[in-house]
Amino acid sequence: MKFYLKSGNNIRPYCDKLLLMEQTVSYGRSGAFLKHIAIITMIIDHIGYGIVERCFMFRGLSPAIDKLYMLLREIGRLAFPLFAFLIVEGAIHTSNRLRYFLSLVLFGIISEIPFNLFFSDTILYPKYQNVYITLALGLLGIYIYDLLKKAGLGMIFPIAFIGLLIAGFFLRADYGATGIILIFLMYRLRAKPMTIMILGLLVMTFLNTTEGLLLDLIDKIPVIWTQYYIEYLPIEIPSLIAFMLIADYNGQRGRQIPKYLYYIIYPAHLLILWILGGWIGQPF
Repeated sequence: MKFYLKSGNNIRPYCDKLLLMEQTVSYGRSGAFLKHIAIITMIIDHIGYGIVERCFMFRGLSPAIDKLYMLLREIGRLAFPLFAFLIVEGAIHTSNRLRYFLSLVLFGIISEIPFNLFFSDTILYPKYQNVYITLALGLLGIYIYDLLKKAGLGMIFPIAFIGLLIAGFFLRADYGATGIILIFLMYRLRAKPMTIMILGLLVMTFLNTTEGLLLDLIDKIPVIWTQYYIEYLPIEIPSLIAFMLIADYNGQRGRQIPKYLYYIIYPAHLLILWILGGWIGQPF
């Protein structure tokens, strides 16, 4: 049976109401889902490095330990592309871009000592900086692009962007120039998920491996170029799964926890894993 709503001389069928209700139903993955997957895979990755590798791999306990290490690190390859995408979403939807940028910088400063302890057992470690630096520089690239474009000065953006890439590279931030490029590509191509998937995978494999190779050359570490690419290039291939999840994003925020709890998870889990690794890594 059909039901009609009357408004003056207009008669609209009830099916219009059903259509409106149907449009409120969202499918795919929410931003909260992607954020939780990013955090979980990041922690899994760091367990692989901070616990499995540092505490067990070099003790010759079992070949299975090597396989466990590789599995955990491969799962961890999902994390950065998801974080990069969430930075883009934050840049689009934030009500205060300056505050968003300064929050990333602040937690980058807060995270530096836990990051250094986790990766080097020292408070100061200039050869490697935490991922908040990369995310902040990527976000800054988006802001500079929008400002210059609005001012009609888009032609000079490549100069500014190259400056950001140089900063990310020589600061040796996690994913460095590669991460900044990925964030900007995601922003510019955000309406083309399949293109992001293809170019993103190329960035995470080829460009990321090339950046690592260049840093090793700067450090005068002897490398054989072909062997380096064969060994390291495939490591980031599992990141394809992250790009597939991004392609399934439904544009909804989802159920979030207080945002600063997300921020603090990064330095907190690094510190906890460093303490735990030190305890587990005691001589048998």
